[in-house]
Formats: sequence, structure tokens, C-alpha cells
Amino acid sequence: MFDRLPIVAALLCACLVPVPPAFAADDGLTPEEIDQGWLRLFDGETTFGWTVEAEDPEKAVSVADGVLTIVGPATVRTTTEFGDATLRVEADGEGIAGAIVGFGRDETADPMGRISRTGTLELSTEGGERSPVVIVVEGGGKLRVHRVDLLPRGMEPIFNGEDLSGWNVLEGGESVYSVTDEGDLNVKNGRGDIQTEGQYDDFVLQLDVFSNGEHLNSGIFFRAVPGEFWSGYESQIRNEYEGEDRNKPVDYGTGAIYRRQAARKIVADDFEWFTKTIVAHDNHFAVWVNGYQVTDWTDDRPADDNGRNGYKAAPGVISIQGHDPTTDLSFRDIRIAPIPGG
Repeated sequence: MFDRLPIVAALLCACLVPVPPAFAADDGLTPEEIDQGWLRLFDGETTFGWTVEAEDPEKAVSVADGVLTIVGPATVRTTTEFGDATLRVEADGEGIAGAIVGFGRDETADPMGRISRTGTLELSTEGGERSPVVIVVEGGGKLRVHRVDLLPRGMEPIFNGEDLSGWNVLEGGESVYSVTDEGDLNVKNGRGDIQTEGQYDDFVLQLDVFSNGEHLNSGIFFRAVPGEFWSGYESQIRNEYEGEDRNKPVDYGTGAIYRRQAARKIVADDFEWFTKTIVAHDNHFAVWVNGYQVTDWTDDRPADDNGRNGYKAAPGVISIQGHDPTTDLSFRDIRIAPIPGG
């Protein structure tokens, strides 16, 4: 097991950084934070993406007015596991001297911090095994969580913004893949498929996407079969919803695991850059759009060599879909970080 290193020396003591007692209203991530790749692990509305261990989970955990309240004894942890990352938590409460936040599965989390007063706790992990984010509240404690944000670390670019080095355009398609003067990877027309030369199994993938038309369709395939058209798991791109209701995506919606789990909300808009994050480890897959988690899915199907047909654990290429003749999308800042074993 590798060492885990806090990003700030003071965090070696896992101490809190004091902030004013009254927390500001949670307006989500700032544009700058979204651009940096921050993710909201608590959406301010639900417990989506979390599991609860308590004698009575419904009494132990509740969400109201943008606050996640945890009454101990209780342990809550994310369904998604992460590798190198920075964690930022804002919380307060009563009887919380023993409350723990960290990377792990229980009170042995490492690194971890203790929340003993109102404030912001920030921790980083580097070079260790992957793990979920965990919050542990002892009996008699009542913890109010205002924010839980995470920034994946160790991201490396897989598109250089100059040419298509490191990528292969599959023959037989009609899509045109090119690099624009601005350094974006653009795809027009379809059908088509461009694939990475590298292969990945467990990873965090982040990229910025721009749809140059209304309700255009594309997708990011992963653990795909090299040289095979539109294979593997697909994270859908389509910023369309029914009427005025963003909670009713059309054709699964941006961030969906296509044909497996629809996006719970359409966060992105056409004609605007948005950031998509895909986290894959073992048979669990989660997607964030502009830092908001829209899918959380576990593949319980029988094993198969193609993720379209069953659970595929083996590494595969990442590919960008050219869907049809209307396709016109741009991609930039495509970066990835492998996630170590758990």
C-alpha cells in the first residue's frame, strides 16, 4: 500500500479550516470549479450516489433545505470509488467530536479528518488504493453536511489539441474527424467512430463537449473493442428533454449509460461548453455533467466480451461517436486517470 499525502501540511493533523458559522446558500459549483473538474458528491437535494448503514436508515439520514443531516450512529459512503483526489467538506452539528470524513469504508479511513466544529475540511489522497468517500457519525451525534465536493487528481491528456495522434479513425464510416483552429476535436456527419490507441478498464475520464446544433446525438464509448464500430459501454450525449422538464430526458439524455440507465436530469445545454466526467471501476459506472451526478449504475449482467451485450471487465478503447448526418460536436481537454485496484 502506498502512502497517502495531504495537499496541505496542516492537514496532516486533519484539522478544520474555520469559516463563518452561517453557511452561504449552495448555488452549486462555480464555472471555474466546473472547468477544473470538481464534482459534487452531495447534490443538495437527495442522497443519490450514497449508501447508508444504520439501524433505521430513513431516520438516520435526511435532506432538507440543501443540507444532508446524519444522526449517529450511522455510516454513509459513496457508491463510487476514487483514486487520487482532493476532498472538500463543509459541515457543522452537535455532539460531533467523533465524526469522521475521509477516503475509506469505515472509521479506519485513511486519510481522514475529524469534524469537531463548524468549518471546511479538506483532504487529499495520492498513490493509494481506490476507495469511496465515507462519513461516520457516532451515537448521539448530529452532523449537518452542507457540501461534499471532490476533485480527481492525476489527470493526463489523451488529446493534444494539435492533431489526431493517439487516435484511430475507423474505416468505413462517413464522419469527418478534424482538429479546429481553436484546438478542438470536431466530428461532423455520421456514422463514424474514432478510438484511442490506449486501452483502459478502471478510470476517471473528463472532457469538455460542445453541441453545435439542437438536440444532436453522440456518445462516448468505453471499454470498447478495438477496431469494432460502436462497441462497449456508451455514455450518451443528447441535451434534449420533454417540454420544460429537465428531469425527463429524451433518448436517455446526456450522461446516461445508454440503454442501461437514463440520466436523472439534463444539466447541459446545446451551444454551450459542458464538462462530462465518467468514473468506471469494476462493474460500477457513474457520470457527472458539469459536476452534477446524473447516473449511478452497477452492471449485474453475465460476462461478455462486449459491454453492449453483458458485463465487460477487461480494458478497452475509448471512442467518440459520429452518430448521423446532423452530427456536429466539438471536444476539448480530454484527460484520463487510471484508478488503482480496491
